[in-house]
Amino acid sequence: MLLTQKDLEVKMRLLCLIFILLLIYPLAIANSKIVAIVGDEPITIKEYKERLNYEEKRIGRPLDKEEIKGLLDKMIEEKILYKQALKKGLDKDKEAIFLIEEAKRNILINILIKREIIQRLKYTKKDLKKYYEAHKADYTDPEAISGRLFYIYKKDKEGKDRTNEAKDIAEKIEKRLAKGEGLKEPHKFYRKNTPLILQTSQFGYMPKNLIEKSYGKPFAEMAFGLKEGEVGMIELLDKFVVIKVTKKKKAYLRPFEEVKNKVEVAFQRQQFKKIYEEYLKKIKKGLLIKKYYKNLPPPNI
Repeated sequence: MLLTQKDLEVKMRLLCLIFILLLIYPLAIANSKIVAIVGDEPITIKEYKERLNYEEKRIGRPLDKEEIKGLLDKMIEEKILYKQALKKGLDKDKEAIFLIEEAKRNILINILIKREIIQRLKYTKKDLKKYYEAHKADYTDPEAISGRLFYIYKKDKEGKDRTNEAKDIAEKIEKRLAKGEGLKEPHKFYRKNTPLILQTSQFGYMPKNLIEKSYGKPFAEMAFGLKEGEVGMIELLDKFVVIKVTKKKKAYLRPFEEVKNKVEVAFQRQQFKKIYEEYLKKIKKGLLIKKYYKNLPPPNI
């Protein structure tokens, strides 16, 4: 019996369908393989692989053999806890519903930002160098000093004011340090010969802003006005302070290659902000927005 053209077309379609099914069937079988069962609910290899891919992208590296097993254990625990939550009816709980909606909203916003903004972050090494040149101050280690300090307090241990005596001792200590003496000998001598409170200390490299924060602006100005090896004295509210600058370090601009990663992060933030604001302005255009601040609740303080 001869087949008509129509019969041939039907037969060909059938053969194509069988061929496609033969291709898909092994894949479907592979994806339906079970890696665990929790109660009456299986965890398929497909479900596991999707979670594995997500975790490896999240941490930025492949999981090792033990971590692969650990991930399955974690998924089993999650299934157990999820089933228990459903058993207790938490899927209908007001707090749970609110948090689920919040999570959903945040996830959708994050995906939108990733696709509409982050994927538009394109730049070259030339762009990063240009940013570096324009923001050199951000990659410069400021001038810093290290030094020794001698404190001479204005009041003695009994609380009696001895400002003039304290100033006289401070000036003498300043001269002794200028001649090259350390802190130990003057401290030992004046502890025996005055009722005033004396203290000594030293500090490693500190920039001007930190010294100003610790000791005040006048002290910082005086200290940074000294050269390496020089000694200075200043009167503060409750004491006189003698400082000897032991080391002085000039401001240092770190080379681009050394701070390239920091430059890239800063540049990405700048570009993200720019693209984000442009995108937000675009989608807000024509959208009616009204704010009723008077209807807001008072601060819950």
